[in-house]
Amino acid sequence: MNLLAAKIYYDGSHWIAIPHTERPYRQRRRRKPPEKSEELQQFEERFEKVKGGRKSRKAKLLQEFIPMFKDENEAEQFVEEYFNRLSRNRWERYKRMIRRGYTNRWNFFCTYTYDSQKHTEETFRTSLMNTLYHLSSRRDWRYMGAWERGELGERLHFHALTYIPEGQMPGELEEHEDYSTKRHRREKSIQNSFSMSGSGGAIFRQSTMPMKSLTASNTCSNTSARTMKKSSIRVG
Repeated sequence: MNLLAAKIYYDGSHWIAIPHTERPYRQRRRRKPPEKSEELQQFEERFEKVKGGRKSRKAKLLQEFIPMFKDENEAEQFVEEYFNRLSRNRWERYKRMIRRGYTNRWNFFCTYTYDSQKHTEETFRTSLMNTLYHLSSRRDWRYMGAWERGELGERLHFHALTYIPEGQMPGELEEHEDYSTKRHRREKSIQNSFSMSGSGGAIFRQSTMPMKSLTASNTCSNTSARTMKKSSIRVG
């Protein structure tokens, strides 16, 4: 058993190693994924938006999709199959994110925003992902985050748990005081001059001062639980 090549993750209390195995198989021809039906596309969209417990969400979806099928039994089978499938996929994403969060060491929690005079939503997405890609490959940054919209103005921003090696942060950290329209008070934040010069308003904010080890137990679990529902999770 080759344990040196094992895949290792941390579940919060134990380190778990999955031994590497080699299973030779005939190379399969790549096939194009089947096209999704109109009903399935609509179901996936509604699955993310319907709120409530498992039972109530399933009942709401069933009522919405009954008119699309010949009879109620056919609609029931469709909703049951794809509700369970999408629920399972969501759980697997959540589990992978928690494992990755526990396995890595984080020292910053960042919120990236943008200046509307310099970026649109699309250019902001492209610019930020490109910047994080280069910081990851050239300066050994690690990050795990998700896109989100503000509660008040639906403004796009990006939250990320980040590990930045010592001496690998471009720009300087500066303390700023701004008025929070959400909390209706002035708040202090730590912003990065490099990020601000690039997007005109991308804020590098620490939820706390730099820590030697920001573990999943106090931040990652909460962040993962909140962001697992997003379809735009990014890891680098």
